[in-house]
Amino acid sequence: MASDRKKPGVAFWATVAVVMGLVGYVCAYALLAEPGVASIDFSGGLDMKGPVAVLRQPYYFAGSRLLANQQLLERFFAPIHWIDRCVRPNVWNWRFPD
Repeated sequence: MASDRKKPGVAFWATVAVVMGLVGYVCAYALLAEPGVASIDFSGGLDMKGPVAVLRQPYYFAGSRLLANQQLLERFFAPIHWIDRCVRPNVWNWRFPD
């Protein structure tokens, strides 16, 4: 009995590979990235004390160990981090200490 079913082509398998790559990229970011704090002082001078703004930056951890290539990981995850800043602004926006 001959089968009339068409086998998946190259386009199908390419689509599967791209989707799996994107899923892996998102999962890696979600597992590694944690918001850290970097303080920036906006003091106006010696006699004028301005507030200290707190900017949350991503730090990439593997378990409890901070990964060594932070700059490389920042560049690699920059697109998804930009999306994450838009989706979860309460986690990544500027904050002033109370």
